[in-house]
Amino acid sequence: MDKIKDYFQQIWVISNPSKPEKFQKTAEKLAKFGLDANEFKGVDKRILDAYVTDDFRDTNAMACTLSHLSLIQKASDNDWENVWIFEDDVMLHENFIDLMEANISILNTICWNMALFGSVAQYDEWDEDKNHRKLFYSDRKCIRTCDYPEVSFFATHCYAIRRYMYDAILQIAKTYKGAIDNLCVDKFYKTSTGILVFSPNAAIQHPCYLTIEEQINPNFKNKYL
Repeated sequence: MDKIKDYFQQIWVISNPSKPEKFQKTAEKLAKFGLDANEFKGVDKRILDAYVTDDFRDTNAMACTLSHLSLIQKASDNDWENVWIFEDDVMLHENFIDLMEANISILNTICWNMALFGSVAQYDEWDEDKNHRKLFYSDRKCIRTCDYPEVSFFATHCYAIRRYMYDAILQIAKTYKGAIDNLCVDKFYKTSTGILVFSPNAAIQHPCYLTIEEQINPNFKNKYL
């Protein structure tokens, strides 16, 4: 436990202003594992709804993106060495602490800028039978996204980011129109050597990724709380 607390300088959960109870539930989950998280109040999509146009319709995605960017800006302003970020609909693996301690042991040995502790990986190729892009699964504990340029890694419900990455994301976000995970996929994951993905997922997103996790992880047994 101390290994995790000592490694991450800041732990934050992005909350949904319209559903404050979700943060409380996530904070309680983390507390059961001995982790205290700060609440970062996210952007309220209800405010963005007033600005819907033909080119700007997905206010949920935009609110999520602006929330993450605001927290990253806060990390940059405070010059934090790193920050561990959760979304408030996260589900944690029952062996969350063991998985994260193993992940940190790897992080201590390599150079990294961003680490995904929960993600969904998809090939660019479409799967006609399942009506979505083909899913990718690796049985390796840790991979670099740049080693798999044919794969896109999605999700921002549980990741860590270091100070070297703050300004790079914030600068590109000034001109990029799209979701935060699409921004990272398009601009960083396929080329940067410092983006890491860990498996199995220490956390997944509730509830939509439960089915996806079943499809991509042969060891999945619905072990998320």
